[in-house]
Amino acid sequence: MKKHLYTLMFLGLTLFSCQKDEVGPMIAEKIVAPEITTPSSGATVEVTELNLTDTVKVKWKKADYGVTTSVNYFLQADSATKQFAHPVSIGSSNSDELAVVMSELNKKLLDQLHLPANKSSVIELRLGASINNLDTVISQVIKITVT
Repeated sequence: MKKHLYTLMFLGLTLFSCQKDEVGPMIAEKIVAPEITTPSSGATVEVTELNLTDTVKVKWKKADYGVTTSVNYFLQADSATKQFAHPVSIGSSNSDELAVVMSELNKKLLDQLHLPANKSSVIELRLGASINNLDTVISQVIKITVT
């Protein structure tokens, strides 16, 4: 009798332990980085007293992780010669564009990048993408002139 009980217990455990583990969606091995489409490299953004409440829109092609998921995008800027040693965060978005208020952009460029006021300066922009702050990819850098 004990022998049959042990055999039944063993078979029951074996049946339940042989279930397949379900694997959720997997991101692609080669993630395609986002690409800034607006403004284009070489564009000029002019900040004046008259347009401080206006916005400048930065648009991009989304990153491709190989799965449908929420992606966080973050825009960074740095002086053209600093190679993003200490980038300034311009903003973040979960869509394919970011509207930046000119006064906020101006303040960050003057206070954090220490660009000269009322003079043209070349800055570099790059766009990062990540899923839950993991698997971060960075776009190609574009250069724009700000005045």
